[in-house]
Amino acid sequence: MEIEKERENEPKKRNGSRSVEEFFISLLDFRFKKIIAEIEKKKNEPDELGRYKGINDADETVKSLAKLHGEIKGSLKMKEFTKAHELTNEFQNKLVSFYIYPLTLTQKRRYIIAPEPGQDRDYDNLTRTLAEVRESSKKQYPGPEVDSFLAAVGGAEQGIKAEAKAEPDYVVVRTFFASDRNLTGKTKPDEMFGVGRSSLTYGTCEVSIPRDHRMGELEHPSIWRLEFREDPTKHVVLLSTAISSKDQFFADVAARIRQFKRSSAFLFVHGYNVTFEDAARRTAQISYDLAFEGAPVFYSWPSKGTIPAYTVDEQTIEWAQANLRGFLEDFFTRSDAQSVYLIAHSMGNRALTRAVASLLTDKPALRNRLKEVILTAPDIDADVFKRDIAPALTETGRPVTLYASSEDLALVASKKVHGYPRAGDSGQGLVVVAGIETIDATVTDSGLVGHSYFAETRSVLSDMFYLIRNGQRADQRFGLRGIDTQVGRYWEFKR
Repeated sequence: MEIEKERENEPKKRNGSRSVEEFFISLLDFRFKKIIAEIEKKKNEPDELGRYKGINDADETVKSLAKLHGEIKGSLKMKEFTKAHELTNEFQNKLVSFYIYPLTLTQKRRYIIAPEPGQDRDYDNLTRTLAEVRESSKKQYPGPEVDSFLAAVGGAEQGIKAEAKAEPDYVVVRTFFASDRNLTGKTKPDEMFGVGRSSLTYGTCEVSIPRDHRMGELEHPSIWRLEFREDPTKHVVLLSTAISSKDQFFADVAARIRQFKRSSAFLFVHGYNVTFEDAARRTAQISYDLAFEGAPVFYSWPSKGTIPAYTVDEQTIEWAQANLRGFLEDFFTRSDAQSVYLIAHSMGNRALTRAVASLLTDKPALRNRLKEVILTAPDIDADVFKRDIAPALTETGRPVTLYASSEDLALVASKKVHGYPRAGDSGQGLVVVAGIETIDATVTDSGLVGHSYFAETRSVLSDMFYLIRNGQRADQRFGLRGIDTQVGRYWEFKR
């Protein structure tokens, strides 16, 4: 057993015996060193999204544990077992918080990072270790004088088991929305908004993310798995939609933003063939996968949500541009967000690019709060983008990142419809403009259609994570390599 191996490395007993408190002090010292070494190791080995447990304020955790470790030792030396009991509980709570409750999830709900197949969950590891300490100590050092101390170990074990049992099998992500879709009068969360045009409505959505969610997946029922209804423990599900007044909406957004040091928010504008439900689910998934610390917000314009309605959606996104600009101005002035990230996909780029360029031209004081404009698979005429839109965006002085791919079949179809290349297409027509960092995502695993790669591939999500979380430019992000051309530099994902 692990505890026996630890004892082999402990200092040998002086004069053949040790007091109970001496034993526990040496055991505490040994285990404390192991704990700190493990924390340091995890801190320096982040996962692909940097969302490893060690990212969760490891240095502060080490300081807190070291302070408690010293206080526990002092209590044992003074034979103050009741105080040692209380301090041990506090130590275990700190440790469990570090390992099991990462604070990267914006709603700060406690969750366990899903283990790889064959690996134990953290709960199992901690419970097993505590059980070994308790049982081994009772055998070798029986006596009433250590009962209270062992009770602390047992109490920590029971607490961990209780928390594990109480944990739901899914996480609920709260998102905020503004929409100029019509209200249907229905009460089901996915049926409250239709496909008609209307004035702006504000509110919040709650979306489930299953515990075993895989990055980039937008899990949904599949007939191939004999799944005929949504299950929050298995699928990304829109659980609720609540409408609020404009004033309440911005008060709620501001309150959410104030919970985080960076005062951040991102606004997602979806593309063609997207329903309100689709937009809510996608926003929650992006927020979760990016471990975004701030307010996730989406703007849902009245796309018909069907493939044949492409030309109708084109007219509607043009209609929605003025509404989006007005919402952006309100958002910058009323949300308290000091770091705003704007993300658009596909046809949604048409409204966002023009709206933000217009707003920042008219209101230059807002520019410093815009940290990044991220254009993913933009369904915009490439020549129009280079001639009209790119200069307007770069003139604001704010950083812009554009993701493109030659495997995007939706944009291939759009090119056939319009007769000209799209800004989100790569290959020979790749858009390379000074002031815009263009990322060629062709080599990523972009799926069957390849149009939603920005949110469905680990490599692109990881790249966006480092862009948003660390503010790293393309030359600084390890997954990219720069390529110089006659018209400028662009980047592509490393193979």
